[in-house]
Amino acid sequence: MSNVRYIDVNATNSQKNETNNRWTYKVNDGLYLPTGTQVEVANSLVNLPGIVGSSIEIEKDIEETICFQYYQVDTSYQTPVAKIAVPGDDTLAYTALLNVQAEINPGDLTDSAYINQAAEDGYFRDYWGYSECVMPLQTVAKVDTTLLPDAPIVVPFCGQAKIKVNKGIYSITELSELITDQINRKVNLDDPSFTYVNEKKDEFLEDANLGPFNGSVVNNTTNRLGRVETPLFWDAYQKNHSYKVQADPTQDPLDPNNLSFVGRQGALRSDESEIPTIVATLPQEARAIMDKIKNPDNYKNEVPDDLDPNLIWKITGGTNRVYAKGYQQQNGLPIKYGYDFTPAQQTNLMDGTTYNLFDNNAMAVGTTGFKISYSTDKAGFNINYCHQPRQIPTHDIRGNALSNPGQEAVYVKRVPASNEIFDAFPPSTADPDAIKPYPNLGTLPTTQEINTLRNTCNVPVSRSSGIMIYNFGFQTAKSLATNTTVKNYSSDIQEYHTFEDFFNNQEEARKAWEQTIWYRLGFSYDQLQNPNNFETQVFYDRDPVKNYGFTTNAEVDPSILPFQSTLYNAYNITAANPDKDRAFGLPAIPSIQLFNLLDSNVPSQAYNNNLKASNKPSVAPFEGSFYTMAIMIPIQTTSEGLTAKNLPTLSTNGYMLVLSDIVDQNDFAGDQSELGIIDMVSKSSLSNQDFISDRQVLTHVLSNPKSINYININIVNPDLTDVSLEPNSTILLKLTFPRPKNTILIQNTEDNIADNIITQQTQQEFMEEMKASGMPTGSTSGGGDQPPDPQGGGGKVKRTAQRVREVKEPEKEKPEEEGGEGEEEEERVEVKAGGGRRETSELRGGEREEPREFQSIPALRGRKTGKVVIPAREVPVRDLRRDPPRFQHPDSEQYKRERMRVAELLDKGKITRSEAMVRLEQIRRRHQPGEQPRSLRPIGASASGVRERLARTAHGRDALDRQRQQQAQQRAQESSKQ
Repeated sequence: MSNVRYIDVNATNSQKNETNNRWTYKVNDGLYLPTGTQVEVANSLVNLPGIVGSSIEIEKDIEETICFQYYQVDTSYQTPVAKIAVPGDDTLAYTALLNVQAEINPGDLTDSAYINQAAEDGYFRDYWGYSECVMPLQTVAKVDTTLLPDAPIVVPFCGQAKIKVNKGIYSITELSELITDQINRKVNLDDPSFTYVNEKKDEFLEDANLGPFNGSVVNNTTNRLGRVETPLFWDAYQKNHSYKVQADPTQDPLDPNNLSFVGRQGALRSDESEIPTIVATLPQEARAIMDKIKNPDNYKNEVPDDLDPNLIWKITGGTNRVYAKGYQQQNGLPIKYGYDFTPAQQTNLMDGTTYNLFDNNAMAVGTTGFKISYSTDKAGFNINYCHQPRQIPTHDIRGNALSNPGQEAVYVKRVPASNEIFDAFPPSTADPDAIKPYPNLGTLPTTQEINTLRNTCNVPVSRSSGIMIYNFGFQTAKSLATNTTVKNYSSDIQEYHTFEDFFNNQEEARKAWEQTIWYRLGFSYDQLQNPNNFETQVFYDRDPVKNYGFTTNAEVDPSILPFQSTLYNAYNITAANPDKDRAFGLPAIPSIQLFNLLDSNVPSQAYNNNLKASNKPSVAPFEGSFYTMAIMIPIQTTSEGLTAKNLPTLSTNGYMLVLSDIVDQNDFAGDQSELGIIDMVSKSSLSNQDFISDRQVLTHVLSNPKSINYININIVNPDLTDVSLEPNSTILLKLTFPRPKNTILIQNTEDNIADNIITQQTQQEFMEEMKASGMPTGSTSGGGDQPPDPQGGGGKVKRTAQRVREVKEPEKEKPEEEGGEGEEEEERVEVKAGGGRRETSELRGGEREEPREFQSIPALRGRKTGKVVIPAREVPVRDLRRDPPRFQHPDSEQYKRERMRVAELLDKGKITRSEAMVRLEQIRRRHQPGEQPRSLRPIGASASGVRERLARTAHGRDALDRQRQQQAQQRAQESSKQ
């Protein structure tokens, strides 16, 4: 009967918890496990679906908030005209597009008088274009100060988006889409079936003061509505109602009633739907405003000048005025209001009754395409489209139809190098300054000023708006903050702070970053939160400044050179006249492009379609351009965003522990003890998408018997928390029971076999030594080299040689002390007549296996009987007599049984050799108090130990085979004699 049994402890057939990682299996009819039973796991199948190489395990629910500031770009923000007007005589061109931006304080742009004058005269707006720098948006709020309650104050225009990822296993695509949809507010965090539009409608039903849904599908996270003011708002600050907002010290201070405020300070939530007044400031002023507003002590008593809205809108003038950009409605005010515009021909462009883009008095800012994705090419997660990319319009400002409208593109904008060519070859024109690259604006520009203009304006036109994310882990930073100053601020003020602001130093911030979901996705702290790695803005002659947060942009690299090479050569040749000498008509050539590495056409004069102004018209190079002095070549491209530096962490727990109460509770895990660990399952051992199969050999031996009716299985993380599993996990247990003890008859038989094997081995070793030394071997009890005596041989006696070691007997009058050292041994070879070994060994009640001493035969020696010790080469004396048993007292059988029990305990490893020696000495003293102490037999020298060694080794099996062969040869010889 086999002593191994298997039990399929399947969760399906058990009572289990909600997460299916703990279950109780009922053992039918119970099961008895005796002492020594081995418990192993033959196999573990853990039903953890989705654990494949492209899956991420989220061990606990994650809630995070990102905070960002909206920005516009210093660029043209255009709108179509309501009706195409008659071109002016100066350019003979259509004006199909208008700019909704209003430049505030253009005379305070830089320290250069020429550049400031050019800004006031509109040369950047219409001639060279803008710097394309990021301009963070500001808005207005109300704060209570000591001097004035509800005082208007300039605050950064910021927003926030929440992320909620429930515990579970996600594919990399599923997780990236989940985060993207939540940040873009495509799904409701609390109710995914609730769309954004229905959510806004429901808010109005709950609170009518919020106003009805206005039809705009901004998500109020990555994009939001900002107010576009009417000309009535800008009327007091504009010259002749033009685009320029100019200081007028005679005007009264700013009327708060004309402003639209946000409801509170801080990053606005998605449920805060105000449409506030907004302005875009340069990076330097934006950083100053943010640094001031982050500390409430700066405006506790009163609003300082650099946070006063009058500073930006420049109502009262002053020396610390700030250049900014506002937004005013074009085509939004009906003609009946009687506003005059210059030139007069544009009056009909303001017909808002037929073409109104500002029904909500607002425009969207931010980005609509924010995206988290996984790049298989780069093997990492990617953040992209924090910016709103430029897209090719259907027509340019002059009405030219453009190819591939709607496609994402980057415009390569170029302005001429200088006035040198124009001055060397002046055209015959009535107004040279009308087409000169850098005209006389009361003063001529210096070379340094022209270089400053070119350095700022020769930039790619790639984006119009976006968000700067300055805190990717607001909730994590808030919960782990060590900076007590920031911790004590209100939540509204905390929402302006970066991730690093919450900690005393950057090392603490890096450590806390490891707790964010972005770290799990592979993004390093330096990539997303290190201010030194944020984009640098260069604006004219000002010092470069870093952005306040992370954003993206379109990629521009040398690969675009062939696509702009030799472009816009302005050919326009028709077919030849057939009356001439040509045999065939020539083809018309509208344009040629070679796609090599030559530069594109950058003319040295402005756009011109008026022969009266110049006899050198220049039209084709400005196709697609927003301006009259800068060419703009559209190149289709996409943004690559930022790819995570590190591979994502698929699981923070690389393995699972399988615990059970079927084994002794002696194991340790985590901070707990008294556990029974029966298996460890690695999550990287992937068998398929639904199951993890594993085989770790952990063996437990029961130290006490037990009866079981139920088996409890717990599959947990290394920290002993629950693992969410499917209900089909199973653990296959292997139980190996100890073999039962043999009967007395079988035990005696096995003892005799073991004794014979040892005797035969000893005889064979001695015979081999005799042969090697050249001595005659004679016959042995096993057949030997000589045939048996045919007469039955009374005269010949069988003998066996045995190598022994003679130890000098201690003197009787000086017995050796227990535990003391004996005399020095002498190496001798002693041969005894009769051979073999004593009938009783030490573990069976006798002494150690030392050679027996036989009496000499008087007939052979002719003297008294005595001990015979001969050299190794002498022929041993035959003797048939044996010594009597050593034990003659009545309790000798009990003595042998006790010593046998000690040997068995030693063979099984239950006691050590030193413990066995102590027990044998105790037995000896109890039974033979007058005898000298005897040495213990070597480990495994008992009959049971011999049997175990023979069963485990090839040497033992060979010895048994040799014994059988000798017995067979002896029987064959006896049968042949008969």
